[in-house]
Amino acid sequence: MTCFTCKGNKQKSITSFMTEYDGCYIIIKNVPCSKCSQCGEE
Repeated sequence: MTCFTCKGNKQKSITSFMTEYDGCYIIIKNVPCSKCSQCGEE
């Protein structure tokens, strides 16, 4: 898979996802994603 930003290669990785719900912040760790090896775009 290629990156839309820099056309680099994307690799499977994990990340943290943060969102707000009802005035509280929720952080979800170890979310699977595809991450670019050149620019870090997720």
